[in-house]
Amino acid sequence: MPPKLNRKRALFVLTKIDEILAWERQKEAERDTRFVELGRYLCEVRAGLYWRLENLKSLDHLRHTSPAHPSGIHPGCGSAEESTQNDAWPF
Repeated sequence: MPPKLNRKRALFVLTKIDEILAWERQKEAERDTRFVELGRYLCEVRAGLYWRLENLKSLDHLRHTSPAHPSGIHPGCGSAEESTQNDAWPF
């Protein structure tokens, strides 16, 4: 014999599952957006040879030897205001 259905509890549980799945979809979309942004910046680093700023031999050395700067801005990238003004992409 199946257990007695508690409608109130069933609705609560199903609502919570829907909320969690919606949250997960949102986080995945944000993650995808951040990866696209990361890819654009990496392309700019490669094209502009920005890794030379650190006196490194290649782009690979940058990712292994340059930890994030505590302020969140890489020491060679100028101020946060300059960075924001130059972040526009033509597409």
